[in-house]
Amino acid sequence: GPEVAGPCGPNRLCYGRGRCVGPQGCMCEPGWVGTSCDTPCQGMTDGIPCSGGGTCAGDGSCSCDMGRFGPDCSKECPGGAANPCSGHGFCGLKGTCGCEGTWSAPDCSIALDSVGQALQAAMQGAWTGSMIGLPAGWSPTAAVRAGGVGAAGGIDTLKALQRLLQGAMPAVDQPPSPVQLRLQGSNVLHLRIGTASASGAGYVWPTGVETPGPSSPGGPSAAQGFFEGALNQGAMEGVIRGWVHLTSAGKLALVVGLPNEPRPDPLP
Repeated sequence: GPEVAGPCGPNRLCYGRGRCVGPQGCMCEPGWVGTSCDTPCQGMTDGIPCSGGGTCAGDGSCSCDMGRFGPDCSKECPGGAANPCSGHGFCGLKGTCGCEGTWSAPDCSIALDSVGQALQAAMQGAWTGSMIGLPAGWSPTAAVRAGGVGAAGGIDTLKALQRLLQGAMPAVDQPPSPVQLRLQGSNVLHLRIGTASASGAGYVWPTGVETPGPSSPGGPSAAQGFFEGALNQGAMEGVIRGWVHLTSAGKLALVVGLPNEPRPDPLP
C-alpha cells in the first residue's frame, strides 16, 4: 500500500532499524536514534556507539565518559581514560588538563617543587616578543655563536634577535612578527602571532637541572624548565614546545617553537 508517514517513519517500519512502540516512536537498534531510527550515532565501533566510551544522545551526538573526549569519544585524556589528568586535574572538552594546585605538565603528573612553583609564578601574566621563520639550513655565523646571546649581563629579546639575524646564513628575507603570549589561572593559555590568535592550555615544569646564572657566571643557580602549550581553539592548532629560563636575578626568558615542531634547543 501507499507509504504512511508517522512517528515511526513510513509505514511505521522505523526504517528497518527498530520496532515501533506507539505514538512515542521507535525503539531503535544500537547505533540509531530518533523517533523513526533515522539518525546514526557517532563513533560506531563493532556495533557500539561513541567508540564504546560514551552515550549516544537523541540527535546522534556523543556524551563522553570521564577520561574520553572528541566528537565520537575516541580519544583518551592525558594520563589515560582510566586515570585522566593523573587524578590531579580535570579534562576539558578539547582534551586538555586543568591541573589542580601545584601539579603541572600536560597530564598533571608532576608535583612542582619550590623551583617549579617559582617558574610557574614568573610565567603568570602577559609576554611579548618576536618570531621569524628561518630558512632551511640556517645557522648563526661563528662570530655570533662565539658572542653568545646569554652572555654576561644578558641581552634583551630584540637585540638578541637582531644579532642572530645579522649573522644568518643564508640570509633571512622577512621581518619578524610580533608575538603575544598570556598564561593565567589554571593553565589557560592565549597566543597571538602576527594577526593569528589561538587559545588552549599551557604548562611549566622544571627540568630538574640548575645551571649557573648567565648574569653572574659561576655564581648563584638559575632555574630552567619546560614549557608546553596545547592550542585547540582559534587560527592555530597543535602543540607548542619550549624552554623557560629564570636567572638568579629574576630575569625570565622564554623560547618556543612553532606549533607541532620539535622543542627548540635550550638557551645557552
